[in-house]
Amino acid sequence: MPDYAFSPAALARYEELEADPQLWPVVDRLDDVIERLAATPGAAEFRRHRWQSPPAFAVGVRAGGADWMVLWEQVGEHEAYENLRAGDVHVLYVGLWPGS
Repeated sequence: MPDYAFSPAALARYEELEADPQLWPVVDRLDDVIERLAATPGAAEFRRHRWQSPPAFAVGVRAGGADWMVLWEQVGEHEAYENLRAGDVHVLYVGLWPGS
């Protein structure tokens, strides 16, 4: 089963969200989406929004009355990330959807 890991910036933001008890429902919703994404990264629901720079996919998450985003890339055969293999998910950004 594919796995996932956060970039340093995404992890820092995730930990900020996690530290605020008022945002725990948002964190729970983000966790659910990230876990489903890691289990089925090829699913159409996770590839609807293509980002150009960096080349990645965005998944929208409605939680806490706001629009959140998980920006991610799938690790390729020739890419080297600590603790990730080809096919795994590398989360680049977790935060509010730009413009919301």
